[in-house]
Amino acid sequence: MKLDQCDAPGRLRPAWEVGSVLLEVDLPDEWPPGLGLAVAAMIRRSLRDGFPVVIPIRRDATPEELEAALGAATRVIQEAGLAA
Repeated sequence: MKLDQCDAPGRLRPAWEVGSVLLEVDLPDEWPPGLGLAVAAMIRRSLRDGFPVVIPIRRDATPEELEAALGAATRVIQEAGLAA
């Protein structure tokens, strides 16, 4: 599929068709500045080079809850045809 062909249902449109997005991330106050810069670089790289997937998880999530969330996200990615 070419980037300009997005007529399939559930397909995301290329950025030039939907405009731009300003992403604001509140980092914890206790994080050192270098960690914030590293997170910013990681986000920029993932947006430039890949298809970022964000899964919000509570701080107190159990390993089982984390595994379930990752499993659900993996299934969505596979069903959308985004997985290699």
